[in-house]
Amino acid sequence: MEQKLNSQFFNCKLAADQLFVSMDFLRAIWHEFTGFFGFGNLIDILKSGKYDELLTWHGITSVLGPLIPFLLLIEIIRAAFYKRFKVIDYKISFFTYVLNAFVGRLISFAMVGLCIGLFEKHSIFKLSFTWYWFIYGYIIWEFSHFIYHFLAHKVRILWCLHSTHHAPASMNLSVTYAHFFLEAPYADVIRTSICILLGVNPAMLFVIMFIDGTWGAFIHTGENLVKDARFGFLGRIVLTPSHHRVHHAKNPVYMDTNFCNLLNIWDKVFHTYQPE
Repeated sequence: MEQKLNSQFFNCKLAADQLFVSMDFLRAIWHEFTGFFGFGNLIDILKSGKYDELLTWHGITSVLGPLIPFLLLIEIIRAAFYKRFKVIDYKISFFTYVLNAFVGRLISFAMVGLCIGLFEKHSIFKLSFTWYWFIYGYIIWEFSHFIYHFLAHKVRILWCLHSTHHAPASMNLSVTYAHFFLEAPYADVIRTSICILLGVNPAMLFVIMFIDGTWGAFIHTGENLVKDARFGFLGRIVLTPSHHRVHHAKNPVYMDTNFCNLLNIWDKVFHTYQPE
């Protein structure tokens, strides 16, 4: 009888251990899922019931963070519905994604902090965080982005870092995740240094970076989500997905054009602007 009880206890313990392992596995999958789609923070806010936090910077980023992954999902569903979905069009190397999403991000954050620490004391003037200086700050940021992006196409070693992003043959939202992990740190050194030296407030810079990152992902929208993507009169002011499709194209007239991200002012100044 004792031996039978021991056997049953052992079987129960084994089943419990397997259940815990399964739960840990499912929990890990859930964390990866919420991490990719970026709604983990939003779920935490909703669970806490502190809805006023949605009006804070943390709340705004928590709401907007899932936007691009959600649109990517809609794009894939529409492509499948219209029988235009091909796995190869959305296939991003897992190794590339992991390095870019984790290692590259950590190095990039470190580079931004380092550049602020090194150059803030040498800035030509100090700006307050007001709406009119925000406009100035965004124009300077767009200039710094133009410089980084132009060099990434024109200097061979920098093109080696950037070319991964131009490797996919089809334009869609998954392309925004196709980056070599060392490109972001190099890009942020250039962009942060120029912005800080020209007086952009660090707090303002982080807001600009978030807006820029969100729009920079959105302009990779493919035809399965938005076919024309010129956006009417808006296309005269900002760079649209249509403009960025031109940037990724290999037609001779389109190569090395539309280097800006949101405002097309510097492409027009330096004569690299090209409509579709």
